[in-house]
Amino acid sequence: MRHYLIILFFLFTSQSFCQYGTDTMITKYSIDSLRITINNFRQINKFQEFEIRLLTELKQIDTIHSSKDSLILNFISKTGQLLRVQRQLYKPNCMTDSSNTYYNKMGLIEYYQNWSCSCGSMDLVDINDNFFCYRNSFHRYEYDNKNRVIKYVIHISTPQTIRWTFSYDDTGNTSKMWKRIKDYEFWE
Repeated sequence: MRHYLIILFFLFTSQSFCQYGTDTMITKYSIDSLRITINNFRQINKFQEFEIRLLTELKQIDTIHSSKDSLILNFISKTGQLLRVQRQLYKPNCMTDSSNTYYNKMGLIEYYQNWSCSCGSMDLVDINDNFFCYRNSFHRYEYDNKNRVIKYVIHISTPQTIRWTFSYDDTGNTSKMWKRIKDYEFWE
C-alpha cells in the first residue's frame, strides 16, 4: 500500500503549477518554435540528399542552351538519367532569375525552387558586397508506386504555403483537395 501512495504522490506532484494555468501562449510558442526547427532540419537533410546524389551519381553536365541572356544546364547521372536542371535568365534591369529542378530516381520532379537575385546595384547588396537573393517559390512533389502525384506542396513568397493532395480511384478518376498550411509544415 505504501508503494502505491508513493507512486500516486509522484504522479500528482510531477506536473508544475503552470500547467494548470490558463495561459498556454508559452507552451504554444515553444511547440511552434520546435516545429520550425524540425522543419529547418528536414530541409537541410533533404538538400544534403540532393547534393549527395548529385555528387555520387553525376557523370556529366550538359549545356543545353547558352546565350547572352540565359543559360540552361542539365546534370546527368551515370545511367543517363536527369538529376538536376539549372536555368538562369539574365534580365536587362540587372536582375537574375534562377531555378533548380531536382529529379527523383524515376526521373520525376521531386523539388523545384525559383530564385531572383540582383547583380550588384548599391541598394541591393549587403555590407559584404554579396548579391541580394530571395526564393520566389519552392515546390515539392510526392508520387505513388504508379508514378502519379499524390502530394504537391508549394510555398510562394507572399508568404503562403499550400498543400494539394491527390487520390485516384480504380476507374482513373482523380480527386484533389488543397489546404493552406503553415510554413513549417512544408516538409511534412
